[in-house]
Amino acid sequence: MVRLLPLLLASALVAGCDSDERPPRVVPPPTEFTIAYSVEPTQQMGAPSVDVLRFTGEDGSEGVLRNVALPWRLNIRAPVDVDRVYSLSSEVTVGGDVTGMIATITVDGQPVSQGVVPGQPGGLNQTRTARAVWRYRP
Repeated sequence: MVRLLPLLLASALVAGCDSDERPPRVVPPPTEFTIAYSVEPTQQMGAPSVDVLRFTGEDGSEGVLRNVALPWRLNIRAPVDVDRVYSLSSEVTVGGDVTGMIATITVDGQPVSQGVVPGQPGGLNQTRTARAVWRYRP
């Protein structure tokens, strides 16, 4: 009986430690969010392409693309701890019918800024620019 008592105490301690309860899982907050840029032609007299696209890149620098066919899309990852202005502009120079385009900035699936240049008939050489700008503040 004397030998049995230490074994019973040891079993009780082990059984008490073997619990089905787990500590709550800690999910760290996100360190980035997604910005989606898009430029599309308008339905009436929409631009088939643009001469220049400018956008804010992942590191905050300006990206530039030339002679881009529409529609155009780009997703970037942006840090949540940096105060930054994100911009998108699309530019086309045309003669005759002036073509239209829509520049949109979307953050995590929600549109936050949009610039529209409607198409219009006739006109001399014109430079048309659609701009969208959004500022993120942590």
